[in-house]
Amino acid sequence: MPIFNHSFKVNILIFYLNHLDNTEKKILTAATTVFRKRGFSATRMEELAKEADVNKALLNYYYRSKEKLFQKVFQAAIREFFKKVMKLLGSDLPLDMKVYKAVDLYTRMLLENPDLPIFIMSEIREFPSQFTDTFMLSRKPLKKLEQQLQEAYSQNFIRKTSVYTFLMNLLGLTVFPFIAEPLAKNLFQLDRDSFEKEILARKKILPGMIIQTLKP
Repeated sequence: MPIFNHSFKVNILIFYLNHLDNTEKKILTAATTVFRKRGFSATRMEELAKEADVNKALLNYYYRSKEKLFQKVFQAAIREFFKKVMKLLGSDLPLDMKVYKAVDLYTRMLLENPDLPIFIMSEIREFPSQFTDTFMLSRKPLKKLEQQLQEAYSQNFIRKTSVYTFLMNLLGLTVFPFIAEPLAKNLFQLDRDSFEKEILARKKILPGMIIQTLKP
């Protein structure tokens, strides 16, 4: 007669699989923290294992190399940074409403994740192909935006503007203050609360500034 019945064995298997899922999540969370803080080149597998509170052998079991683990973290960061705004830009909302919503979306996201833009920008310079491979999946919203810009221009609502110029104005004006946060805090003697106050005040006027650049 078997010591363990079938249902007990199934419960043990489910517990084991859930434990594996939790371990992987813990590794990814730790890797996100370390990679964002130190970047790919300066990070060692030993640091990742220590941050995740697992041994290096278990880390290698899930991810055979630092490159594979970094790719997972980097792609997740890119999706976090671009997915929602790309969905917004590819929607049927009026152009001015897209600007207001995109500025609000990015401002809220970056206040919650202040290290995200610096991490993405620095790693894009080192691994541009990974960014391109991930970003190319989002070409459809850009086509929609291009069509919208062209239609607005043909009706003389805006000056002739490329998708590139539109996005660089939107992203640059919204994201740069977060990239320059350390300098701004030092130069203007801002603490975190004061910095957030400035950002929230800027959020109110920024959409109008961007829309103004589109006017003929």
